[in-house]
Amino acid sequence: ERMLAGTDTPWAWWVERYLDLAGHPDPRAGAGRIDGGFGLWHLPIPAVAETIAGLRGAGIRVAVVSNSDGSVAGSLETAGLAHLFETIVDSALVGVHKPDPAIFHLALDHLGLEAETVWYVGDSAYHDLGGAGAAGLARAVLIDPLDLHPGIADRVRSVADLAPGDGTAGVPAPGG
Repeated sequence: ERMLAGTDTPWAWWVERYLDLAGHPDPRAGAGRIDGGFGLWHLPIPAVAETIAGLRGAGIRVAVVSNSDGSVAGSLETAGLAHLFETIVDSALVGVHKPDPAIFHLALDHLGLEAETVWYVGDSAYHDLGGAGAAGLARAVLIDPLDLHPGIADRVRSVADLAPGDGTAGVPAPGG
C-alpha cells in the first residue's frame, strides 16, 4: 500500500515482514536491531552455539564463508559465536563472493584441507550449494527452515539439526 501511494517504506519494515514470515519470535525487535546496524548474525538461532561446539567436539572442523560487508567476524563475536570457528572468510574482505568457487578455496587454504574431504552447510541453494559444488566440495547441505526446497535431498531445518545434544555428529546421511 505504501509503495502504491508513493511513500518510501523503511528497510526495517521489510525486514520485519521477512522475520515474521520466517517465524522469528519477535520480528519487530529483530528488524529494529538489524536496521540499527546489528545484522542478522547478532541474533543467534537457539541451540546454534551448542550444535557447533558439539560438531567441534566430535572432531569436525568448522569455518564460515560469508557474502558479507566486512562485518561478519565482528557480528559473530557480538553474538558469542566467533570463537567456535577456525576461520571466517568474509567476501568483502577477500574480494570474491559466493557462488564463485574461489571463496571456498580460500577457506580450504586457511584450513589446509582438500575440497573432496569437506562438507558445506549454507542457506542459499544458489550461492551456497551451487558454489560448494563448483568448488568440488564433497557434499553441501541446505538449511531450509521454511521447507522451500523439497527437491533438495540434503537439507535440514536448522543448524541445530546437524548434531544431537550429546555432542556427536548428527549430520543426515546423504539423501536423507
